[in-house]
Amino acid sequence: MREQIIQLERDDDYHSVRDKIGWAQTERILLVWPEETPPASVLERKLDLRLIHRHASNLGAHLGLITLNPQVADNATDLEIPVFNKLGDSHLFPWRSRLSVETPFVEQRKPLPPRPHANPATAKLWPLYVRLPIFLVALLVPIVPMIFLIPSATVTLTLATQQLSLPLTIQTDPLLAEIDVDNRLIPSQDIEVSLVGNSEAFTTGNTEVATNRAAGEVTFSNLTAQVIRIPAGTAVRTSSESTALRFVTQQDANLQPRVNATDTVPVIAVEAGPIGNVSIGKINRVEGPLSAQVAVLNSNATAGGEVVSGLAVTEADQANLQAELEAQLLEEGFANLVAQLAPGQFAIRESAELINITPTFDHFIGEQTDRLALELQATVTATVIDERLAFDVGRETLVAQTANKLVLFEDTVRLTRNSEFTYNPDGSISFDIVAEGTTGPITNRQEVRNLLRGVQLDSAQSLADDTYPVILPTEIEITPSWLASAPLIDRLPWLPWRIHVEVAEN
Repeated sequence: MREQIIQLERDDDYHSVRDKIGWAQTERILLVWPEETPPASVLERKLDLRLIHRHASNLGAHLGLITLNPQVADNATDLEIPVFNKLGDSHLFPWRSRLSVETPFVEQRKPLPPRPHANPATAKLWPLYVRLPIFLVALLVPIVPMIFLIPSATVTLTLATQQLSLPLTIQTDPLLAEIDVDNRLIPSQDIEVSLVGNSEAFTTGNTEVATNRAAGEVTFSNLTAQVIRIPAGTAVRTSSESTALRFVTQQDANLQPRVNATDTVPVIAVEAGPIGNVSIGKINRVEGPLSAQVAVLNSNATAGGEVVSGLAVTEADQANLQAELEAQLLEEGFANLVAQLAPGQFAIRESAELINITPTFDHFIGEQTDRLALELQATVTATVIDERLAFDVGRETLVAQTANKLVLFEDTVRLTRNSEFTYNPDGSISFDIVAEGTTGPITNRQEVRNLLRGVQLDSAQSLADDTYPVILPTEIEITPSWLASAPLIDRLPWLPWRIHVEVAEN
């Protein structure tokens, strides 16, 4: 019987496979899956496989599959499509899979004329030793296919699973570029944001503020015989060089052209406060070029210089205002950092700190004012950890703890993080996670079929129990049931696709 072998590609789908089959003109079509690990997922949907089977039957061809994909093999078994592990297996025994289709109309042929009857007297019979083998062969022809095609079996494996729960302590290292599963280390990073804040506070210090300047009169005496005019604004002072107090005339003084001619004018102290209140005769120096031409003296004491007590800036005022604004900026900056984090990242609040602090006060310490304003520029920095990296460490540790010939079921993995942190002396941060998951054996249904096909019923159960980690004896049910007690043929079907494998986990 002619056959056509069609090699499938990884990216084939129902439509491309149907197009490839459309060119076939043979009685058998073998679809060969790519030999890859993991197996290619071509035609894994049962509906796609059913439509391909129907299309091949409409073309008058029997469809067979050569694949190691357990999903495809299970679907093919349900659809009664032969499945083989390799190309050579398809030639070990005859197989058919074509569905019955509607027979097209065929023109009725004329019947052939009747053959002449042989004369019994002249007919020659074959010998018994010839006729007996022919009879036995004719008897076995319908029986042998029935031995292969009629039996089916259901094999139920109850496999053991293991629950893993691993508490792990994860430690950060800002110098790492990737995770270190063996040492439970993950990289961390410090991110920062710059802020500017403003705040005001009342001052608490006290200071004396000079509010009025002392005033009085001085008398100028002419030391020459010339007319001398002393303009307003001329400075006069006391005689002490170290603590000289200066006064300024408030109007012009005019001296007659004779010696000891005098003129009296008002003066006012340059410096406010009681320091300008001086006694009689203390103002006795003239500043400037007129000092050699005139003499000066206050005949009366100056008075009116006063001070009042007022609020002023203290060092504590500046320190308290800055501390308050720094705390405010720290909270605001950390909130901004958290808002910028990617999914799965979290920032450690205790690691947040201010750096590059630049305060600017509007008044100095001791300066008289009732309010103090501050503008503060600073950078907020904090340690950021990606918990997905910690979970990767947990997942890899679960895989490493999985026993031999078992696999971790990804859909059962559960990872949780403790909210508490520990700061280590080296600056790293430690925290705990719990990694949980279920492990179990890898079960390839096609492998089970190939292992048990054609094996005697009693031996098949022992073989399965010894090969796979079962916790209950393997259950095998053969249909029809009378085959299980029939000698010689109490075996599992020879055709793997006639064996249905069920896996129960416990």
